[in-house]
Order: sequence, then structure tokens, then C-alpha cells
Amino acid sequence: MLKECYLTTTTTEPTPTNAPVRLANSPSPCSGRVEIFLNGQWGTVCDDIWDLNNAQVVCQQLGCGRAVSAPQAAQFGQGSGPIWLDDVQCRGNESAITECAHQGFGSHNCRHGEDASVICQATTTTEPTPTNAPVRLANSSSPCSGRVEIFLNGQWGTVCDDIWDLNNAQVVCHQLGCGRAVSALHQAQFGQGSGPIWLDNVQCRGNESDITECAHQGFGSHNCGHGEDASVICQGPNRTTLMSISPFTATTTTEPTPTNAPVRLVNSTSPCSGRVEIFHNGQWGTVCDDLWDLNDAQVVCQQLGCGRAVSAPQAAQFGQGSGPIWLDDVQCRGNESAITDCAHQRFGSHDCRHAEDASVICQVSEQQTLLQASQLICSHDHLEVGVRLDSLLSSGLDPFSGHMAESYCSSYRLHDSKVWYEVDRWSGSCGTVLETNRTHAIYSNSLFFYHQSGDTSTLPKVIPFSCVYPLEINANLTGIINQDLLGQGLSGSGARSTAYISLYRDSRFYFSYQPGWVTLPAGSPLYVGVFSDENDRSLVVVLEDCYITHTTNPDDPMRFFLIQGGCPVNPQQVSVLENGNSSRACFSAQISSLRDTNPYIILHCRLSLCNRIGNTCVPKCRSRRGRRSVHISTQLDLLTIGPITWGQ
Repeated sequence: MLKECYLTTTTTEPTPTNAPVRLANSPSPCSGRVEIFLNGQWGTVCDDIWDLNNAQVVCQQLGCGRAVSAPQAAQFGQGSGPIWLDDVQCRGNESAITECAHQGFGSHNCRHGEDASVICQATTTTEPTPTNAPVRLANSSSPCSGRVEIFLNGQWGTVCDDIWDLNNAQVVCHQLGCGRAVSALHQAQFGQGSGPIWLDNVQCRGNESDITECAHQGFGSHNCGHGEDASVICQGPNRTTLMSISPFTATTTTEPTPTNAPVRLVNSTSPCSGRVEIFHNGQWGTVCDDLWDLNDAQVVCQQLGCGRAVSAPQAAQFGQGSGPIWLDDVQCRGNESAITDCAHQRFGSHDCRHAEDASVICQVSEQQTLLQASQLICSHDHLEVGVRLDSLLSSGLDPFSGHMAESYCSSYRLHDSKVWYEVDRWSGSCGTVLETNRTHAIYSNSLFFYHQSGDTSTLPKVIPFSCVYPLEINANLTGIINQDLLGQGLSGSGARSTAYISLYRDSRFYFSYQPGWVTLPAGSPLYVGVFSDENDRSLVVVLEDCYITHTTNPDDPMRFFLIQGGCPVNPQQVSVLENGNSSRACFSAQISSLRDTNPYIILHCRLSLCNRIGNTCVPKCRSRRGRRSVHISTQLDLLTIGPITWGQ
């Protein structure tokens, strides 16, 4: 069922930047449905293109630390009252959500089923705690793995897995003399405990001598059930436990910082040569070639595990990049562990253009072997990378240390002797970058693995990957996709989106007719809705052309256009209610003059998908018969509905 269509407008009037914000319908003060107080009313925010940058602004505004997730589809329940914001686009450094770009207060095409939410990594208390409380690992055959339990007030109790990570596990393993922590498990992987839940929101630095010395909510203060009991696996006497649990989830806390920002080489057929790009502040950007030399290239090659630098090309030898230029005047000695450790102008400070993008050519190394041991699946909803466990272990890598470009995206599962990591297929998810051309959408990210030694000075191995999704019929990957868009590493393709058309009974667009022959009430206009099953809200539907024929042949030369170039041919007869805003479009048409002498009509419509990030997708109809040519969108199949006739 297509939701009701609204005519939306965008305003540029000044907005109150101090409007109060709250998180509702959650037991935690740092998670919940986002609500804004304006004009004397609390209202919600629509989840159209809602992402982690938007959530970060809300979390910072409320003093709740880093954003962990940006849930959509009213995950914390549907709100009520007005929907104040839609199409929010934050850079992530704004001081208030109302400072971000948006449609205008109260302008939206949403319902409360699309209310946006956030989950923040809340700050916790550091009140004194008894530091000699006994700790044990329960419900495991190994003394160095199991469910974490603490003895307090005469009772053994568990620990909640909220923000449970490898630093916390490290303290437990060290406290029990079990060596290094290998994994920090969530969701009662060693079974549910009983009795009290003593700790929640534990945040260790990793060097504490006792788990109770770490920051936490306070003893017995929590919002958990035993289905969230935390566990650990330590590098103790029995590491085979690792292979007996599937699936389970681990998280790490080594999020990218300016000194370990992910680096990639793009626009080359080799994984160890190409244009140098750095991921910083949620964006991939390039390096200027001023003072660029072999020492600089050597650091990049070593950082990517690509061996010795052979050449340091300048002047965009591997093509010009796009987006920010992050570094300029880089001066490495050649022994730094990361390019961002070298002397340079501050991030984003430069006097360059992309024609000066720096590149490297390295001596190809063992990374190619790692790529050959990897598998990429490009599904409708996810991008999944699986790597053979034996290849990772033989390379000295910890199979469970992986994460995407955003390091908190580290969930994994075991299947068919591979460890699998996945990311949602939408722009911005875990650092995923979306790029489009006339025929395809390309989603790119990278998977990082660390050495088993746990030595933080040892650089991770990187598996870049890209999934290509066709946006039009008969699109072929060969010769159409520019290698600059695919980047390097693993590449695969997925199925394209499907478009649909429905005829509705009234102007509310609630109830549709069944496909096939449709008989409308006498004098009734057409109420038409078209939509796509595309999940990424960055890609919106544009209704390009709709026309009527009196035969089932869509190529019939006798065509009567209702919409052309996204605009009504006759605004007196056709009203476009929504177009270029979301995954659906709808219009109404009064066509009595076209059906007087004909027993029925057939309606044909053509859609396109448009990447609205950085583009204007709403057709601009400047005159009564204005037309618009869409250069930034790609057409889908022609949709046909009918025959349609009217009763007496």
C-alpha cells in the first residue's frame, strides 16, 4: 500500500537553533525517538535520509557522547503531533540538529511510522566501587571463557552487554590470569544467567586491574534482561572454544582517528597502486602532490601491506578524485606507521586542486592472497564479505578483529569455515560511500583485520570491496562501470530495483485496485501511484513520463501525454502531488476528454532513480507546459496498467 502523498515545499527562512531536543520512549536518557519542541509542541523527525551524521549531532547536543546507531522506521515507537523535520542532512559538526540542512519546519511527506531515533554511547558514572569483588567465567568448558559473573552482597550476578567491548573483556581476562582478550560476546552467548545484573554500561580503558574499577552505571543499576548477559573469550588454555560458538558478535573500540585514519588506493587494476585517499570525518578525500616523494609513498605502501614503494606519481596520474583534499605538503621520513603521522598542513588545509592528486605504485604483496580467500555477496539489503578462517590465521591475523571503515561496525558470524562481516546497503552506513553514474549505483567500503599479537603499532590488513547495482534494464558491467568508481579489491554486482504502479480509489491513495481490467465510477479521475523497492533513501523515484494509449502497445504512435519530463502537460487536468522526494510518486488526472469515443484506455509511465545527495531531484516546472530533462537520474522499466474504463 502506497502511503498518502503530500505536496512538499522547502523553505529557507531562519530556523530556531536553540529548539529543545529530547529522546523519548526509552529507559535510557541517551537513546530513543528524537523529538523537537517548537511552537509550543513536541514533534518528531522523519527518517528520510536519516544517518549517523544526523544522530551524532543529536547525541552531542544532549551530552550523550558518540552516536552508535541511527534507527529508522519508528524503532522506539511512533510519536504523535507534528513532524517538524524531514530530509535532515548534517555534516556531523553542527551544535544543534536544527542547524542542519532540512526541508523547513513542518514540511514533510512522512508519517509517524517513519519517526527517526538515535542510540548514543552514553557517558557513565565513575563513583567508587568495591575493587575486590570476585569475578568468574561461567557455563563454559574452558576456565578462560564464559559468561562474566561478579560476587557482590553475597550473590553472584551478571554484567549487561550494553557497550560491552574488547577493552572490558581485556580487564576481565587479565584479572583472571587468562592472558589477552580475543572476543567480547553479547546476547548471552554462554547462556543466560540468573540473579541480579550487577553492572551495565561498563567502560574500561583496558589497563584497570579489576572490572569494578571501570566506569559503569552503579551496582545494580541497569535496563537489561539476562538475554543481554556479557561474556568473554580469553587467550587461555583452551582457544578451541572460538570455533564452537556461531553466530556471535564482537565489537572493538579502535575507531578511526587522524593518526590511524583508513587509507585506500583507487582507480587502478592493482590493489597496491592508485590514487591515495584517506577516510576522515566520514568522507574519503585525496592528498595533494606538493612535496610528494618516494618517502611519502613508502609510508602509504607499508600502511596498506603492499611492500616497498616503487614510484610516487604526481599530477593525478591515476585520475582526479572528488570530495575534500585532506592533506597537503606531506613530508615523511619513511619510517612512520601511517601517512597521517607525517608532517603536513592540518587536515583540509591546502592550496591544491584534484589535478594535483598524489598516487603511489607499490610492490604487490600478500594482500592479493587475502583477496583470493575472500568472497563478496551483493544482496538487496546488505553487502557481505566472507574470508576463509585458515587464510586469516596463516597470515597471522585475528579473524574476529575485523571492522568496516567505521570501526564500531564489527559484527560478524561464522559459516562454511569463513568469518562474515556485513553492512547495510545504504549510503553512509558504516562509512559506505555511494557513487552513481548514468547506469549504476556503486557502494564501496573496506574491511580491516588486525594481527593476532594485538600489537597496536602493527598496521591492519585492508580488504576494499565494491558492490555495483544496475539502475536500468539491460545494463552490463563490462565497459560501463568506470574503474574509478569501482576502486580496488573485491567487486561484485547485485540485482536492480523493481518499480511498480497502482491505481487508487480516491485522493487519499490508501486503497488500490487489483491489477487487470479496472472499471472506475463515472466521472472519477485517475489516482495513480508509482514506487520502487529501493532501500537506499538517497535514491529517490522521479516520475518522468506518463501517457495514454487506446491499445496495449506502448509504442502506439497515438499517444496522449499526461506528464512529460516530470511535469504536467496540462496542469488544469493533471496534478502531481509528490515527485522526486522519496521512493514513491503520485498524481491525479481528469481525462474525460480522452475517453468519450473509446471503450478503454491503457496508462504507461516511466520512472527514474535519482541520487538526491548533492543533486536536485524534484522536477522544476517553471511554466504551464514546462518540461525537464533529468541528467542525473537513470530510467527504469516502462510500467503499464489497464485496461481502464468507466461505469455508466
